[in-house]
Amino acid sequence: MIASVATDAPFLPEDLVNRLLQGMEAGGAELACAASGGQAHPVIGLWPVRLRDDLRHALVAEGVRKVDVWTGRYRLATVPFPELSREDGPAIDPFFNANRPEDFDRAAALLDRLEVK
Repeated sequence: MIASVATDAPFLPEDLVNRLLQGMEAGGAELACAASGGQAHPVIGLWPVRLRDDLRHALVAEGVRKVDVWTGRYRLATVPFPELSREDGPAIDPFFNANRPEDFDRAAALLDRLEVK
């Protein structure tokens, strides 16, 4: 298995891979992706290496560019993750994206307010 994550998600759960694997096993799935707030995050997933040739074919021969187009061909477990608790204010999406300077400022402020568990 190989795990993939978005490089712009600074609050990834520590148990991400374990939970994805549990979701795959529980659902008899071939692949797993994370979800939060009712939204799937297909880039954040767990993939069996045995499907690498299928993925290469989809990318090279078929021109597939969206992860969820390719994962739709297999039994996919979509594993929900809860929001991260904060001492004050609303909870934080564990897959919050930080792409622009203002996102990094927001991430730093959120990090300062996260509860340490």
